[in-house]
Amino acid sequence: MLCGTIGNRKLLFCVNIHRLYTTKFIIPKNLTPDLVINYVEDLIVNETALECAFEGNRFHDLMRIAIRRNDNAYLANKVAAKHSENKEAIRQKLLDRTNWYLK
Repeated sequence: MLCGTIGNRKLLFCVNIHRLYTTKFIIPKNLTPDLVINYVEDLIVNETALECAFEGNRFHDLMRIAIRRNDNAYLANKVAAKHSENKEAIRQKLLDRTNWYLK
């Protein structure tokens, strides 16, 4: 369940995936509507990463968001950040969308 409430100065966004708890996020008021969408989307992606850890769907979620935003760096930065060695080489390889798929 996702819900949004708009107040005078902030947008309160709740994420309740399994009804065990509710996480509340306060969204800064100085963001444009497009940036609010990206901000909330990032929060949802991060929350989903925690909820669905070890299920093997993270890469595909990041890929879907990167395609929607038309920003290959979104996926490349997230995947490269978890590596300690060859971080920049991995990032550079993933900047090319054709490297996202098996050949």
